[in-house]
Amino acid sequence: MSNSESRTIRAAIVIGSTRRRSWLTNWQRHQEFVSRIAGRVPTLYVCLGVTRNKSFEDVLRRILARRTRSVRRVPLTGCSEGIEFVDMPGVPIRDIQPWRRLNSVLLNRRIARWLSEQGCKSSEALLWIGIPTDYALDAVLEFGDAFSVYDVAQIYSESQHLGSSVTGTESTLLESVDLILADSKVVAKSLGQSAPAAVIVPQGVDVELFRPSRRVRREGVVGYLGSENQAFDARLMREVVGALPAVRFELAGDFDSSWESANVHVLGPVAHSELPIILGAWSVGIVPYKLNAFTAGVLPTKVLEYRAAGLPVVSTGLDALRGMGWPGIHYADDTRAFAREIEAGIMKGSNEEPDWSWLDAQSWDARFESIERALQTQGVHLPADKGHRSDCA
Repeated sequence: MSNSESRTIRAAIVIGSTRRRSWLTNWQRHQEFVSRIAGRVPTLYVCLGVTRNKSFEDVLRRILARRTRSVRRVPLTGCSEGIEFVDMPGVPIRDIQPWRRLNSVLLNRRIARWLSEQGCKSSEALLWIGIPTDYALDAVLEFGDAFSVYDVAQIYSESQHLGSSVTGTESTLLESVDLILADSKVVAKSLGQSAPAAVIVPQGVDVELFRPSRRVRREGVVGYLGSENQAFDARLMREVVGALPAVRFELAGDFDSSWESANVHVLGPVAHSELPIILGAWSVGIVPYKLNAFTAGVLPTKVLEYRAAGLPVVSTGLDALRGMGWPGIHYADDTRAFAREIEAGIMKGSNEEPDWSWLDAQSWDARFESIERALQTQGVHLPADKGHRSDCA
């Protein structure tokens, strides 16, 4: 853990996901915050267990080129100009001792070398952690004078991919980092009473993407944006589809052809830039998620995107979502109630103009500003967004 002296961050190291195939889908929060950090200081992105591919770089390039108040165009190459990606060094058997320890040593050496190349001390670095892996914890402990941030966006101990395997790691990580962010009070509470208080930074929305859009509604079209993941309630979805045979449902995401039917159309994965067109054609946006210990901490980004497209939202009663008190969301936990709320949304129509002033307050820019305020309370400052200095000085 770093000391409390005031410092200006001059470089950032991001320990990335262990499982993501690209920069898309569930990790939009991660990409939005990291891209804004990269607009301020040179950034090293360590890909754990991920080999970079074209889609990863293409999406990041688009994000960094997006014209928002705090994101500037930065190239992917040249660490003094933006983000430098590195794959996890070491042997491919990463989760078996002693190989894991060897890989951790190699990774930390790579980070130290990169900082040296920037002419920066580790005490001038920001270490950003998104998933509680052993490698992330080892980096926090190795670079103890860096300012470390753990951004928690779900209850990892309940994840089917990570689960109990991360409990011990996360517990130590919570005791070791300098700042904890949580996307909801539910997630913050799940960290336990012994964990330091987390700063609540909810999910956000790319307001500028939706603001200029011209929505062309198709009457009676209900849409779901996402994938058939751990949170998705396939049984509820199929029952609702069966209960509303006259309603057209569109699934925008990673769904197989078995979902196709007389009133269900699979659109497939949708590029982020296409969301205003896709969502703008719907009448209602839905979140048919399971209700369990994992989804209690899920705060879907899609809800704000639905609202930015002017859609009423029908969702199961996710604890984190209910706790936000966001407008325009109707909750239903069983098939009959869910279908009834969808019908009510269609009948009401969705021609209302989005509440842009409210949405501006939920934007990713606004969320990042709250992160900066949290950093500043601990004497940590990011440079103004005026471009990277070639000498990192």
